[in-house]
Amino acid sequence: MEYSVNTDRKWQTTVSVALAPEDIKEHYDKAIKKIQKDVTLEGFRKGKVPPQLIKRLYGDQIESEANQFAIEHAWKTIFKESDFYVINEPDITNLNPTDSGGMTFDITFEIHPDFTVEGYEDISVEKVIYEVTEEDVDEAIDLIRQQNAMMYTVDDEAAAGHFIYADLQEVDATGVPVIGQKIENQQIWLTEDDEELTPQLIGVKAGDERKISLMVTIEQSDFIEQPGMPDEIRKFYRVRIKEVKERRLPDLDDEFAKDVGPYETMDELKEQYIKNLRHRAEHDTQHAFENALTEALIDNMDFEIPDSMLNFYLDNVIKNAKKRNKNSAKPFDEQHYRAMYQSHAIRDLKWHLISEQLQKQENFQVTDADIEAKLDHYREHGEDGTKRAEAIRNNHQELERLRESIIFDKLYAFLADKVNVTEMTKPWRELQEPAPEENGAAQVAE
Repeated sequence: MEYSVNTDRKWQTTVSVALAPEDIKEHYDKAIKKIQKDVTLEGFRKGKVPPQLIKRLYGDQIESEANQFAIEHAWKTIFKESDFYVINEPDITNLNPTDSGGMTFDITFEIHPDFTVEGYEDISVEKVIYEVTEEDVDEAIDLIRQQNAMMYTVDDEAAAGHFIYADLQEVDATGVPVIGQKIENQQIWLTEDDEELTPQLIGVKAGDERKISLMVTIEQSDFIEQPGMPDEIRKFYRVRIKEVKERRLPDLDDEFAKDVGPYETMDELKEQYIKNLRHRAEHDTQHAFENALTEALIDNMDFEIPDSMLNFYLDNVIKNAKKRNKNSAKPFDEQHYRAMYQSHAIRDLKWHLISEQLQKQENFQVTDADIEAKLDHYREHGEDGTKRAEAIRNNHQELERLRESIIFDKLYAFLADKVNVTEMTKPWRELQEPAPEENGAAQVAE
């Protein structure tokens, strides 16, 4: 038997096999015995028909069975000698007899990518260090203050910034109520940014009634075409004011600190918030740097993902997406979804393979001291961090996840030491999402 191995860039491997006539003939006896045990012929007991008679009666079948045994023997020999890391089901292709009585065929399959992670010294990565400012701390404390604000009844007329609690009844242009279009106990925030509803309600008091009008968005049907249907129409409402309230913020004093946490003074609260925000900024700095290292290493490694590995990944993405959308009225476009996620899947798989190989190359290990240091890091960030540390310590699965995270900490530390790092500083607030625009208008359902 002779064979050669060829693997392309996508790890599609083809083993081209050539069997000589003697490689097949050595399996003839085995083929004869397989057929012989099931043959029943007059004058002979089952399984006792002489081999010569079997050859004469079942020559073509014997040859076919011998060929199959020869292929199986070649398959096992090749895979034992080569120790392939096969990731899909191998196929036999291009099976052809030779003029000499032998045969040739190919065994095709994909193998797990085999490469070395190297070239770190040639990679340049920018590390953005996010810094917490006094303004960040003030904003964080102000958010807690906003969350602890209290609502108080207002006896005077409603003004901008007040909240109105009211019942809204839709009416036609003549003032006749539209049956079934009543909204009870609606909260309406009167804001200066709202130029439609707020001006119509400024000055009302509890017990007042006022007629207002609103431009209301019309929901278009996904199933029925409605040519000429406007996006918005004007509707009229009779508003009965039930309450007017205002929101008052607590004073930033020691009593406030005691109310919101285990603090005796505002100084203690502020000190803890500085620690917490710096911890978050450090986390965001490290997370962004790790992402930059990941992307740089992926771009530096020139290899492709096997089709079977990519398809398996995307099949699971599609499966999960179908579960999430099973109650949707719109049909699920699998091909669109698959195409949309393909590039993301390729990068995810590349990083998985790179990080897996790098862990093998460098043999990163997690010690008990590593675990304790990580748990201590959690404990440094207040009561919640201490609870988190204890929850991890008492849960085997959580401990395993912690070990995995420490392995990646070591991996990223290794890379950070090898690549060329350029540091720059930015305010931490640049990472924060902008606050959503407030809308004081009542949302009237169609």
